[in-house]
Amino acid sequence: MDNITLGQVVIFLAEIAGVIVSIGTIVGVVIKLSSWIKKNRKEKEINPILEEIKKIDKKVDEVNNNVGNVRDEMSDKMEENYKQLNNKIDSLEINQCKDAIIDFISDVKSGKNVSSKEERAYEAYDKYTNVYHQNSYIHKLWEENVNTTKE
Repeated sequence: MDNITLGQVVIFLAEIAGVIVSIGTIVGVVIKLSSWIKKNRKEKEINPILEEIKKIDKKVDEVNNNVGNVRDEMSDKMEENYKQLNNKIDSLEINQCKDAIIDFISDVKSGKNVSSKEERAYEAYDKYTNVYHQNSYIHKLWEENVNTTKE
């Protein structure tokens, strides 16, 4: 050991330090590479799942839109049916009013006792003219027969 110089010791220590730094660098690169591989592997595993979730969300949105459209169509049809039903009911009530009024006027013309029908006839005439705003030959008959007999 007598022949070892200080320069040789420094070179030896530098070589050991170089090996340690090289091993550290290699280990760091391996760790970074393995984490990158794990991350990409997880993304590759997750991406198809995310894509399926997006597809399902899109289909759910389409179904919701279709349900909304169907609901709107049904609501429109129900409203139309409701209006038609109201029109039919109004038509029936108008005809009932006409029948009651004509029956009363007929009894007045023939001189029958109309006291039992009078209140109903006046209600029917009021509804016929003021609610349904009908003004036809019924109105003329009423004026000619009922109002003249009252006077």
